[in-house]
Amino acid sequence: MVPWLVMLGVAAVAATPVAGKFFSHLGRLADALARRAAVAVVAVAVFAFVVSATISILINFPEPVTHDEFSYLLAGQTFAKGRLTNPKHPLWEFFETIHVIHDPTYQSKYPPAQGLMLAAGIALADEPIVGVWLGNALACAAVTWMLLAWLPGRWAVAGGFLAALHPVMVQWGQNYWGGAVALMGGALVLGAMRRLWDGPRFRDGLVLGVGVLILANSRPFEGLLLCIAVGVVLLLWSILRSRQTAITSVIIPCLLVLVPGASWMGYYNRLVTGHALVSPYMRHDQFYTYTPHFVWQKMRAPKTYNNPELAEQHGRWEPAHWERQQTFGGWVKEVGRKVFGLGRGFFRPVVLAIPLLMLPGVLRRDRWMQLAGAMLLFFMIGISGITWKALSHYAAPFAPPALVLLIASMMRMVERGGVWRIAAQVVAALFLLALWPTYMLVKESQTGPQFTRARMINTILAAHPGEKQLFVVRYLPGHNVEWEWVYNGPDIDGQQVVWARDLGPEKLPRLLEYYKDRRKWMIEVGAEEVRTKPLGWKLPDAK
Repeated sequence: MVPWLVMLGVAAVAATPVAGKFFSHLGRLADALARRAAVAVVAVAVFAFVVSATISILINFPEPVTHDEFSYLLAGQTFAKGRLTNPKHPLWEFFETIHVIHDPTYQSKYPPAQGLMLAAGIALADEPIVGVWLGNALACAAVTWMLLAWLPGRWAVAGGFLAALHPVMVQWGQNYWGGAVALMGGALVLGAMRRLWDGPRFRDGLVLGVGVLILANSRPFEGLLLCIAVGVVLLLWSILRSRQTAITSVIIPCLLVLVPGASWMGYYNRLVTGHALVSPYMRHDQFYTYTPHFVWQKMRAPKTYNNPELAEQHGRWEPAHWERQQTFGGWVKEVGRKVFGLGRGFFRPVVLAIPLLMLPGVLRRDRWMQLAGAMLLFFMIGISGITWKALSHYAAPFAPPALVLLIASMMRMVERGGVWRIAAQVVAALFLLALWPTYMLVKESQTGPQFTRARMINTILAAHPGEKQLFVVRYLPGHNVEWEWVYNGPDIDGQQVVWARDLGPEKLPRLLEYYKDRRKWMIEVGAEEVRTKPLGWKLPDAK
């Protein structure tokens, strides 16, 4: 209730003439920045970095929570050590966990772009979250650069600053799986496309290639959808221009980026999976997953898993998504959930959707806005066939056209004047406040169960400084498989704390013997409780 009251107070203040004068001054500042595009892009990048860093440092320093975050951290820590993957551990069954491959090498299943960004944070400040802040800064800079090609300068710069304060962007800056890298790729692709249409230049073709490469290494499927849409536009452009212009401005510069980029991707795949054309994601599918990625595909043969948590994730939770969509009614319901979920995430709180009242007028008078809308529709059609639910970072490649439409709608509100201009001031003020996601982060920092694992590590290490520890995790009935505890870094044996699974009394002595020089603990994790006790050679009774 409190955040809504605060938001109402901010809205009331934003509707006053004093606030109108304040926003007029901001508009003149945006005009000044827009006259020097490079300065505007850098200013937005610095602002976005400061916003992300301030929230993390002053409100809640992020801890990894989900399977995906731990997996991306493994990639980031691996790259920070100067290698692309890690050798298979002799006791890998004890460390087997969700979204990680252990054979033929030990690495995250995900494409490497987000891991490389986390590695940059580790290299710069020994903190992967710094890489997240940097990713947000670069993404907002790319968005500003894109908007400068799509919208008038004042609104492009304002859009860059508002993007840095968008609730989704704020949240991406406080977790390790983010969406900023894919957003950056999508913004570069759309910005380059728009500039190539207006005046073909070699450097814009290079930027286009860089954007495509980023998408291929962050969100390949959604990035492919965006590249198909942009490819159709550029094909039409090449017909209207000339074949020679397309070759010199698009094809050659893109190949200069994509050929070495694709070669590196093949090299990375070969080191991780043993085959240049088999990505870590594909290898993970071969080993663990039998649920198809698209609803029209057939279920593959079930697999055997070494622990109940993997069986729950891949053998029950994932197939349930596919099974729900095998009837027309179930598929329609799931598509509705995807669209509603993405819309709710992008327009939370709901008052941020007020500018969409202007969308019909925006679409009627501008063909480029129509193109942005068509791209979003194409994206919705594309994701309607995937098995999985749509999370906000899945849509990151298509966030740029959504931002174009949002900012264009706000511009239309101001042009209309009167009550519409006041409404635009209210929406802008709520963006500037960035209240809702900040409040949620504070709330989670006080009550979230995801911090129990981190607190436990800190408590035990403080009580036994300098000692190496082995934490053997046993899950009790009712444990939520979404909260996985067994994750390790790239150098398992060199870590001060090693996390391993309890694989039963027959196998556990092998683990204890291997780590005989470590202090050992049994961590019992249930639905609500977590129990910790020292673990010796006498094994506790199985639950």
